[in-house]
Amino acid sequence: MDKTNEEYLKEADAIVADADALQSEHEKLVDALADCDVAKASAKSLYERGLDAGDESLMKGALRSIREANSKAERIKKTMGGFAERLVTLRQQHDALKDEIRPLRDQAENAVRIAKERADELNRIVNRIYGLQANLNNLADTIGAPAE
Repeated sequence: MDKTNEEYLKEADAIVADADALQSEHEKLVDALADCDVAKASAKSLYERGLDAGDESLMKGALRSIREANSKAERIKKTMGGFAERLVTLRQQHDALKDEIRPLRDQAENAVRIAKERADELNRIVNRIYGLQANLNNLADTIGAPAE
């Protein structure tokens, strides 16, 4: 069954929406990864203060914060690793849609070309007929017959 133009547009819109969602998710995860780096730097500073003060509980808390930030960063990186696969899927969907629409575009361009050729031919015929009318009027003037 042939798709309607609306169906093609809906498919294209879905790909755009998925790509936008992927971009948005990536940006959020990049921000979250930066937050992990800030948390690790802050925890490292806290650890050093605990070390300088000889505060073992402060050092342990800082180490726990560093581990948590590292763990979160690893989960984020793992999630981001799947983005390439999602992008491949989006590209495949785009290519399939493009392959479906290409013959239709070619048909439409061919129809426009044929219509233009026919319109040009019709214009030549119309010009010829109007030119013939002028010739007949000139002939009528020449032979003294009434012109139309």
